[in-house]
Amino acid sequence: MKKLLLTNTLTAFLAGVVFFSFIFSPFDLSRKFESKKDVKIALENLHKMKERAELFGDVYNPNESEEESLDKKDSPELFAQWQHDIRTRNGEENPSYPANYKIKELLKAKNVSSFKELKRNGTKGGLLWVERGPGNISGRTRG
Repeated sequence: MKKLLLTNTLTAFLAGVVFFSFIFSPFDLSRKFESKKDVKIALENLHKMKERAELFGDVYNPNESEEESLDKKDSPELFAQWQHDIRTRNGEENPSYPANYKIKELLKAKNVSSFKELKRNGTKGGLLWVERGPGNISGRTRG
């Protein structure tokens, strides 16, 4: 009991010390630089980064790119034309697959001729379950 009390007291004391050290810290977080020397170093680093960006073409010029992007408009007819072109084989005028061919093939695979029949019956020719073996033996056994 004494051990537990001592441990809890010590933990509370350490937590209090850490808490008050953060609250009453001598650092002023509103200042970004300690001295003029730090400002000078920061400006030199900024100039070096700017020169490097200009050398490698990483300069962001908001005037050119933003104005060009504002002038562009969407063109859904070009997207539809592109979709048509990628589905059409060379030498043909239209795609060889009809619209909704995936759904039709799925219905064929399930031997269902329409969505209504699919909803009504669930599956055509449902599976029959034949229970085998006694019911008092549990799961798989290894031999």
